[in-house]
Amino acid sequence: MIELAIRSEPRPSCDSASSSVFRDMELAVVRDADILYERAFADHWRDVFQFLLAWTNDWASAEDLSQEAFLRLWRSRAKIDWGEPIMPWLIVTGRRLANDRYRKIARRLGGLPSPASFDETQQVRWLDVQSALKDLSALERSTVVLVTFQGMSTVEVARLLDTTPGGVRAALSRGREKLGDAR
Repeated sequence: MIELAIRSEPRPSCDSASSSVFRDMELAVVRDADILYERAFADHWRDVFQFLLAWTNDWASAEDLSQEAFLRLWRSRAKIDWGEPIMPWLIVTGRRLANDRYRKIARRLGGLPSPASFDETQQVRWLDVQSALKDLSALERSTVVLVTFQGMSTVEVARLLDTTPGGVRAALSRGREKLGDAR
């Protein structure tokens, strides 16, 4: 009787084969997310920066906050649903970062200082504006800044903030009314 010697290469276990497939799939997702991130950065950097500049009224802070928003997008790029518009995510993230920074500075300073270069009448007016802005909700502030300062339509703002145009008009109206009461 002749024995056949069958040489076989060791087969990878199912676990290592499937983990290799999953690792390859994860790498493909990350590569695609990298490309989508680069496109989002190129398409939205300026808009995010302009929003944060209007929100903070400080060039350096707007740059820092924009960079931080895009850094957070980079860190989350594999988890983001890239099928959805990314601009609302960036705006909300930037706004939250700006609010956090504002609160941190206010706590550190024990309140906000009044601008020293203003005369007394201007200082009182500035404090009224600060007080009025503080009383606006995040949606009201966002709509006032985006519509009034950046000239966006209510439809664009609704898409950006993931709400309805009617909700934007209502928030804008409430925000303007509250700001008008501060006069």
